[in-house]
Amino acid sequence: MSGKKFRFSLESVLELREHETEAARQSLAQAIRKRRQQEGQVEQINQRLTKLNREAPAPEQADLHTLRRYDAFRMDTRQLLDKAQRRLEALREQEQQARNEWTEKRQQEERFQTLRDQEEEEHREKMSDASRDFMDEQAVLRFNRTNRSTLL
Repeated sequence: MSGKKFRFSLESVLELREHETEAARQSLAQAIRKRRQQEGQVEQINQRLTKLNREAPAPEQADLHTLRRYDAFRMDTRQLLDKAQRRLEALREQEQQARNEWTEKRQQEERFQTLRDQEEEEHREKMSDASRDFMDEQAVLRFNRTNRSTLL
């Protein structure tokens, strides 16, 4: 016996939750990309600063102008590194916020998915019960027809 097709009563809400979860996932992926890119920049600046420190001119071999210029360049690079590290920390915080939002959206979606699964199971049980009742009724009718014809 074919019954009516299952339709989740809150399907539109579930679809909205799925959309929100996907948007949060994409936001998290973008935050991760930005953080990794910034980590690369911090590493490059750090390597540049390390190289500058290794290749520092010897004070006895360089004039005052060269030493000042080197020190200014090194300080600029250090400031650039500090700024890049602060940006990296901000991006890490943004990534964590995006991760928390994605987790929350995913949990909301899962709650609706669980509710949908429960409603679908109830629907299947009702359809199974209705089918069983129909088959029982058909069997009783057939039995009555068979017995009535033998009684006559």
